[in-house]
Amino acid sequence: MSPLEITKTTSSNLLFDEEFLDNENTKDLDEDAPISWRLDSSNSLSDWTIIIVRQSDETRTTTYHVHKTFLAIGPRRSDYFAKMFKIPQGLSETTTSTSKITLEDSAVDAFPFMLDYMYSLIDNVEGGMTGNSAVQATALRYLSRYFCIPRLYEQVTSFIQKDLRPETAMTYFVEADIHVDEKIAMAACAMCAQNMEIVDSTRLTELSPRLFQTIVTADGLKCDSAALSVIVAAFLEKQSDNVTVELLTALTDSKFMPIVSSEGAESLLHFYLAYQEDILDENAQQEDSLRQRCTTALAGSWKQVATNRKRKEDVVDDDQKDKNKTANATSSKVDWSILNTDILEACLSNAKDELEACLRNTKDELEVCKRNAKAQVDKKDLTIRSQTNELYRNQNMIPSLNHEIAKLTIKNNELTMKNNGYASQMSKFVRVPYNSELQVVWSCNKSVQSGQPMPRVVPSRGKSGYMYQDEKQGKGFPLLYYKG
Repeated sequence: MSPLEITKTTSSNLLFDEEFLDNENTKDLDEDAPISWRLDSSNSLSDWTIIIVRQSDETRTTTYHVHKTFLAIGPRRSDYFAKMFKIPQGLSETTTSTSKITLEDSAVDAFPFMLDYMYSLIDNVEGGMTGNSAVQATALRYLSRYFCIPRLYEQVTSFIQKDLRPETAMTYFVEADIHVDEKIAMAACAMCAQNMEIVDSTRLTELSPRLFQTIVTADGLKCDSAALSVIVAAFLEKQSDNVTVELLTALTDSKFMPIVSSEGAESLLHFYLAYQEDILDENAQQEDSLRQRCTTALAGSWKQVATNRKRKEDVVDDDQKDKNKTANATSSKVDWSILNTDILEACLSNAKDELEACLRNTKDELEVCKRNAKAQVDKKDLTIRSQTNELYRNQNMIPSLNHEIAKLTIKNNELTMKNNGYASQMSKFVRVPYNSELQVVWSCNKSVQSGQPMPRVVPSRGKSGYMYQDEKQGKGFPLLYYKG
């Protein structure tokens, strides 16, 4: 080691007090840990206590040891606590440095998140969300308003605007109702109403009658009438103990439910008959509107209804006792004879109409088949008549054709005799054989003296005879002589 390195090491060690660093009082402190409400109150020097009580069970409380500086100062401060801390001594809270606050369960669960945000232990709301974001976000928005934390309110509201969609709207609607947040409730309700057919139908039936009615009667409702009737029927069955005539009338208004599905018609008809007297008293001018819609729907599927009725009749003896034990107050109000008569009449009427329509369709189809068959027969008759006429014409031509054939036969015989004569004469012509000493001369040409040599006569190839060269046609002909 060089002298320079020794000097540096010695001078560096002299700056540290090893006894101070080994002090037992400083070993237990984690100087790297940020200040937090989660630390032990004796170590974090907490100067305020918050006791949170669950509204659903006041025996369940949670205690938080916090710091007034973090609660009342800075961009994430709470104006609620800031004003409280500035109040002179005299209030029980300032005297005991303790706040006792009762909150809804979801707000109680979100309270630690709010403290983490105020202590800057999380950067933003969206990054710190865990579990059901809709429940947590709605509770945080409530807490931000309750404790007056503007920065938290802005961030959680921005998050809700992005997170509010058909899949989360139901949760936001329920939680907003719990925390009396009208703006979130209105936005979530509108989202549910506009997407009624795709939201969770099971959760819909679990809503309170007031919330369910709010969605169904919303101005922006977008739902097929038949599909809505099935949803409403399922809700009424699930909430049968809470059904009232006002609720039934409101949920089945013909303005938004003009058509009832056969799937939910029988159930809706049960409830209608259970409250028939009250409905008729309150809606005398619209008498039997729901009843007519339900029976019309059942009549539309009369075959299925008849089959289901037959099955019920087959098993009624086996489970009648159980049905009597489990029958609720609503079912006991129903005049089943009226219900069965309504359904039977509607089914018979619809079956009659359907059969009459079927007969008309069958008759029309038979007429069409008859017309088509007649057209095909007429077409074939026309073809037969045309072919018959053609046959008659051909038969009339046979005598003249036979006469023509006889004439041609005679002419052919005459030509045959001439040809035979020509053939006989042609057989008397023989090719002039080649002979080197032979001289071919004219014998009967008026323009040439007999005995003169015949021009253009040359031996044939192979010298098998003689050829006469015709200059006009440019070819040669064998030279023959007549034997007589």
